[in-house]
Formats: sequence, structure tokens, C-alpha cells
Amino acid sequence: MNLFLDELLKADEAIAKPLVSGDEEKPLLSEYYRKILLQKADIVFESFPRLPQEEKQIMNMLTARLFRAEKKIFYSQLENFLAVFIYYFSDYRIIATEKKYLSEKDHYYLNGTVDCILEKETAAIVDFKRRNLPKLQDCTGEEGLTHFQLPVYVRLAEDSLKKDIHTALFFSVIDPAPMVLFGDDSITHGSDEFMRIMGEFDQKAGQYAKEISEGKISFYPSDTGRCQQCDYNKICRTRYYIYQGKNNGA
Repeated sequence: MNLFLDELLKADEAIAKPLVSGDEEKPLLSEYYRKILLQKADIVFESFPRLPQEEKQIMNMLTARLFRAEKKIFYSQLENFLAVFIYYFSDYRIIATEKKYLSEKDHYYLNGTVDCILEKETAAIVDFKRRNLPKLQDCTGEEGLTHFQLPVYVRLAEDSLKKDIHTALFFSVIDPAPMVLFGDDSITHGSDEFMRIMGEFDQKAGQYAKEISEGKISFYPSDTGRCQQCDYNKICRTRYYIYQGKNNGA
């Protein structure tokens, strides 16, 4: 998918409107975009067990063979997703894909990689999810802000691009659909609700950075079960840990 979006970025053209089929107006990928997708998919699958332009092997040979056997399914899912994505963002122009940003604050740094930034009259941020989307209430902070991903990306993009980000959303790939946090039909840029969410994010980011720098945080590298009750579990990467053996590394 990234290679496909990179190709649209290089073209520096507005995304063409999709084809529409049937009474339900199901969007379809045009022949032009289908050719690009097929070409990029071939590059990825031919690169296995590595990724294109990467030297590090990311999977064993058996896994690579299994992925190649499912190529048609992967291609079909991506084609379906991109048709819906293009339906939502036709006439937009892609200005960044998989872009890393760093923003210096008073006593900490924000950093992250934004999946996709598009622009028409205003700029939009998209974060792709394989299937499951976050709960909207976690992102709006109705009971306290607990999901920071889109606010982080909004701050990073606005600081780096020097322009307002009016739209920010998650987009599911397997079940193609967006979940909009900020946008014209939801929480508009500059509104009281927008300012409340971003203000709560800024406050918590500064608070967490201060507490961590002062050592006011406990962590348990060999007991990830405790992460569920940790106040920092939304900003800490805990999906991966080093297996230390039966006797804690002995």
C-alpha cells in the first residue's frame, strides 16, 4: 500500500474520482490505479522474505511461501480498500506518506511517523489500521483522554508543516471505513471541543514527560500483565519483550 501511495505522491496530482457500480454505488478502482497497485504488489511479493529496498529479512522462507500463496487475497483486499479510500479522498493531493516528524517542546520531544497526509483546501491526516479501530470515546476524552495517536500526529504535522490540520481520522484496511476524530462533519478545527482535546493532550504529554524524567514511574519488563493497570500504558510500547529464560535470564 505504501508503494502505491508513494506513486501518487510522486505524481503530485489530485486523486481521480473512482468508478461507481450498481445501485449501492460501490466504488471501484479505475484501470489506471489497478495497474499501479498490481505493479507495486508484484514488487513487494517478489521481495519476500524481505521488504523492497530493505536488507533485513522480516520472515522465514516458509512464511514467505505462505504469503505468496495468498497473493490474490491480499491484492483483492487492497483493491477494495483503495477504492473506498479514493472515494473519500478524490480531488485531494497526497503530500506525505510514512513521514517521520520530530517536534521539540519545553522539556521533551514529540516524535512519530504519520501514515498519510493529504491536502485539498485544507490538510488531512490518515492513520491506517489493519482492522480494528480505537473506541471514539477514548479519542475524545469523554471520560478522560486515553488514546493520543491522532492528537500527537496533529501536533507533529502542524509544527512541521506550519499549517492547520483540519481533518484527522483512522481508516480500517480489512473493513474499509474511516473513523473521523476531527473534520467538518465531526469536531471542527478551532472549536471548543477541538481545543479541549488538544489541550488535554498537551497537558498529559507534559505531565508524563515530567514524571518519567523525574523517575516517578515503575515498570516491569518481565511481567507485562501489570501493564494493564499502569497509568502509562497508552504511551508505552509493551507489545514486544525479551524472553529471559525460565530463571529470568539464568
